[in-house]
Amino acid sequence: MSLNERIGLQKQVAGQGPTGQPIKVWQQFAKPWADAKSVSGRQFTSASADQSEVTMTFKVRKRRDVLAGMRVTHNGQTFEVVAPLQDAPRNFTTLMCKSVKS
Repeated sequence: MSLNERIGLQKQVAGQGPTGQPIKVWQQFAKPWADAKSVSGRQFTSASADQSEVTMTFKVRKRRDVLAGMRVTHNGQTFEVVAPLQDAPRNFTTLMCKSVKS
C-alpha cells in the first residue's frame, strides 16, 4: 500500500446565497495523501434514465475528524463518505465512499 494520491476532504458549513439567505456549502478542510482503490461500479436504469455508481475506498493516515456524510474529491470526481473505518493496529482510516450525482 502506498499513500501516493492527494485527495480533498470536505464538510458542510453554513454560508450565504446571492440574496443573503442561509445555505449549506461544501468547504475543504484537509488534503491528505491516500491509497485510492476502486471497489465496484455498476450501471442501472432509474426513472427512465441511465445511472451509474462507483464505490471507492480511500486509505489515509489515522483521522478521527472524518464522519459519514462528508465528501472526498479525487481526480475531479466527488464521493460521499458512507463509513470511516478505523484500523487501530495500523494507524490508518479507510473511507468507504460512493460516487455523488451532481
